[in-house]
Amino acid sequence: MKRILISQNETNNNTDYVLENGILIEDKAVVDDLHHEVNNSYLDAEMIYQNGDLRVKKIDNKIIIQSYYADTDVAGRRIFYMFYIDDFKSITPEDIVEYLKKDSEMLSRSIDVEDEVRLRGNLKRVLSELEDLISKILENKRAIAIAFIIFLGLLGLYLLTNK
Repeated sequence: MKRILISQNETNNNTDYVLENGILIEDKAVVDDLHHEVNNSYLDAEMIYQNGDLRVKKIDNKIIIQSYYADTDVAGRRIFYMFYIDDFKSITPEDIVEYLKKDSEMLSRSIDVEDEVRLRGNLKRVLSELEDLISKILENKRAIAIAFIIFLGLLGLYLLTNK
């Protein structure tokens, strides 16, 4: 599982903090690569939850949470962040929120209390609904495949008996 946290810095001078798996990355090339990975995933991802500034998107096995911290920059504006986690199915929605909080603490940041409540209350529900939908799609694919195999078998039997 890979976690990436991108946060605007306090001066908002277009230099972001980037953490990978809880470790602050200072190598500019690595920072650029991680930024690129998160931004591209976010652009291609499907919105699964939105409430105010809090947005959660999903693409494949990745979740991207975007919002603002309770903390403010030097101009008094709330500090922006994006939190990316891949292989989210290997952990619980509760763990996702805890990783976000833990990684944010590395930057002395705290997530907005309302965002935390919304994430805790809705991530489990939304991800569960997605799992149910995926299961139904897979069941339908299996049923179609079985029907197709039966059709081919009957067609083969028909052709053999009518020769």
